[in-house]
Amino acid sequence: MSSITHASKRHQPQTQAQTSNLPPAQPTYILRGHNAQIHSLTFLRRNSRLLTGDADGWVVLWGVASKRPVAVWRAHEGSILGIAEWSKDQIITHGRDTTLKVWQLKPSEEDTFSKVLPVDDTAHRKQPWLLHSLRVNTLNFCSFSICSAPSLIIQSLSGYERSAEQTESLNDSALIAVPGAIESNVDIFHLPSEKLLSIVKRPEYGSHADKTQIDTLMSLHLQHLQSTLLLLTAHESGTTTLHLFSASHDWTPLYISTPHTQPILSLCPHPSYSVYYTSAADDIIAVHSIPHDLAHTQTPRVLKTKHHGQQSLVVRSDGRIFATAGWDGRVRVYSTKTLKEVAVLKWHGGAVGAVGFAEILTPDDGDGNTDAEVAGEIERRKPPGAEERRERKAQETHWLGAGGKDGKVSLWEIY
Repeated sequence: MSSITHASKRHQPQTQAQTSNLPPAQPTYILRGHNAQIHSLTFLRRNSRLLTGDADGWVVLWGVASKRPVAVWRAHEGSILGIAEWSKDQIITHGRDTTLKVWQLKPSEEDTFSKVLPVDDTAHRKQPWLLHSLRVNTLNFCSFSICSAPSLIIQSLSGYERSAEQTESLNDSALIAVPGAIESNVDIFHLPSEKLLSIVKRPEYGSHADKTQIDTLMSLHLQHLQSTLLLLTAHESGTTTLHLFSASHDWTPLYISTPHTQPILSLCPHPSYSVYYTSAADDIIAVHSIPHDLAHTQTPRVLKTKHHGQQSLVVRSDGRIFATAGWDGRVRVYSTKTLKEVAVLKWHGGAVGAVGFAEILTPDDGDGNTDAEVAGEIERRKPPGAEERRERKAQETHWLGAGGKDGKVSLWEIY
């Protein structure tokens, strides 16, 4: 039967001298509900929800304040490779069953879904409304990446002119990057049209012209920056690449490096997009500068951690720290500035497959409900009730979530 465990108070990283005399840190809560290894984990809706996906294709949407499920369904017949939030009402899941799906799940509809966890019953459940289903390549375990982009960029990717009305419709859309049918290539799809707009081919220049040097994709990231698109890729050979796309040029490979001796397991950019980080099956974490032209490429900064198999690398939204999920069952937290290990979190009995940070919210952050903000201005001036205070505290807590091979989720409070 599913259960929730409250374990400890806020954990603040300590120096080595301080931690030598302290007991090991413990998670604040344990969420139990999955039967299979957790592959993906992300906080949604301004930290009010936590979404987890497992190796059997099940996803669970948890209430962060209540620590209980609010919607449970089987999204795919195979493992969940990745999950993300497209908008407040839309969730994207990517499975090994060669599909990428977009679900509509409004907060007001959560009460209509099953709360029974997979560990208690695996019978069919009601699913959210399926808005889109893309057939994509899933021969490896590389997840998708999503970003918004202006109509000019999307029009340039599609390669043909559009009417003013068609161009305007592109503003409410997104780009999806997934591994291509050919190894090392990346397919760029458009939503909601579901059309394949572009194929980014492996770079072939310099000493890396040999195609055998760059192979199966392991991780990727797509992002719109000003008038360009940035595509980061990581490969089984230990190689990472960077491509840029602009409205006046096609995809241009600007950076290629092989700092790892074993397959890269994860990559993640800093929120400033000045650098990005890679971790691998070896014991190396590498920091790569993000150039804007070939004249400004730099040698990556390499840290030998002595810990092999660090995956699911994520950088917190304030850019101060990043975390990795370890094959040894440990979650390690590092400073982005110094690369020093500031915390080691150990609770799971087996490997940790996914980690995720809650967004660091500021007083100026809105909740996206413009109409509700206007209509409820007077109402919000009233002293908050107990439930509202609990929700607000949960949203403002600096959570770090970790999902393990044991099917459990540990929630830690990090400084």
